[in-house]
Amino acid sequence: MMGADFDGSKPSSRTAAREATFIDFAEAIRSDFPRLLLLVTGGFRTRSGMEAAVSGSACDLVGIARPAVLQPKLPNEIIFNDAVPNEKARLPEKKVAVPFFAKFSGLKGVGAGVSNNWYTGELQKIGQAK
Repeated sequence: MMGADFDGSKPSSRTAAREATFIDFAEAIRSDFPRLLLLVTGGFRTRSGMEAAVSGSACDLVGIARPAVLQPKLPNEIIFNDAVPNEKARLPEKKVAVPFFAKFSGLKGVGAGVSNNWYTGELQKIGQAK
């Protein structure tokens, strides 16, 4: 399960506390389809949040695409590195600026793909590096 916030709405306090954008939906799916393999991506910011989602059986896997684009060695350097304490095991994030003209257009959807385009470009650079 994955998705994006195109309307600028804030996650509920419950979702924010549990980090993952779709964790509530994953739990609902899990109750109806207990044998289905579930991957949840979107919103994870800490090792503790990811561990809680998996150990609590809300999902089987977590996705970290955007943080991994920012720090390709993220799993080894932070997530699976026991030398990094939980309170410091945070995933990097970057706010991609929307062009100024999009902000003044009055249309909510204008500029929604800017962030995706930036991350896609960075991922392509990683793929082309030797």
